[in-house]
Amino acid sequence: MHSLSIGQTVITPQLITFINSASGQVICQDSSSAFIHCNGNKPSTPSGWEALTAVEDSLNKDAVQLKAYSGKWVYIDEQEQMKLTDNVNIASSFYIIQAKYSDTSLYFESKATQKLIRASGKNGDALTVDGQKENGQIPEDCRFNQIGYGTFDNREVTNFQSKVYPELAWKTGSSDYVFLNNALISSGWESIIVVPNGGWDHLISKFRK
Repeated sequence: MHSLSIGQTVITPQLITFINSASGQVICQDSSSAFIHCNGNKPSTPSGWEALTAVEDSLNKDAVQLKAYSGKWVYIDEQEQMKLTDNVNIASSFYIIQAKYSDTSLYFESKATQKLIRASGKNGDALTVDGQKENGQIPEDCRFNQIGYGTFDNREVTNFQSKVYPELAWKTGSSDYVFLNNALISSGWESIIVVPNGGWDHLISKFRK
C-alpha cells in the first residue's frame, strides 16, 4: 500500500492531478511511455495526460487505484517505479492523504537584524535582507519553497524557489551576491549547503564559492 498527498478529499471515481511540492512538476503519462513521470506542464484543472482517475479499490474501500488517460492502470514495480499495465489485477492500491497544511513555504530571518530575506522578482537581482513582518505576518515576497535535494561535489545540497515569483530560485555562481535565477534546480551554482550553527533551531546557508 502506498500513500500520496493531495489537498482535497477524494470521492471516486474522480480526475486528480498530483503536483510535486518541491519542484512544481506534475505527475503525468504520455502516449509513448510505459512509465508515470514528471514534467512542468501544470494544467488549470485536472485533464488529459496530466491527470489520473482515482477509482475505489474493490478490496479496500479506504484506498484507490489510479487509472491513466491511456486507460492503463498504475502499479509499482520491483524497482519502486510507477509503471503502467492493462491488467487491473496487478494495479497498486494507494491511500490519498489530505494535506494538513496549505502553506509549507519557508522564510529566513537574520539573527543580527531580525530582517527577512526578500526576493525582488527580477531575474539577476540580488536577494536582500530587508524584509519585515507586516502585522506579525511574513510577506509573500519573503517566502520560499524548497526545491528538493540534490548532490554536488559529494555534498548534499538544496535550493529555494520564490513563492510569489515561482520562476525564480537562488544562485551563487561567479558573483559576490546570492541572486535570483530562472533555473529551478538543486545542483552546482544553483545549490545551497545548509549547515548547523550552534543549535537545532538555528541554521545558516553555506553558499558555494
